Amino acid sequence: MPAKILPGKMYIGMVFQNYDLFPHMSVIENILLGPLQVQKRPKKEVLEQAQQLLERVGLLNRKDAYPRELSGGQKQRIAIVRALCMNPEIMLWKQPAGLSFCSPTKLTSF
Repeated sequence: MPAKILPGKMYIGMVFQNYDLFPHMSVIENILLGPLQVQKRPKKEVLEQAQQLLERVGLLNRKDAYPRELSGGQKQRIAIVRALCMNPEIMLWKQPAGLSFCSPTKLTSF
């Protein structure tokens, strides 16, 4: 029997210290997985959002790369984009101080 997702759980995004990207999937596949499988959103909509967010974190050119080809900082930014693509109302961060690519002010503008 599949686990039941409580309605409120879909509105909380989390980024952990270990980014848990699927190693057999490209960056874009990792990002699209949740919105397509869990939220059942249209692929075109999610792809556009993912590309916009990747552009904002400076990684659009890495969308077809695999996690083994990325640095730790790049993996962290991909994990952030993946969480933001779920359109959370609340974001939980394991280590927000380590987000060197942007300031806390820029984070709130996502």
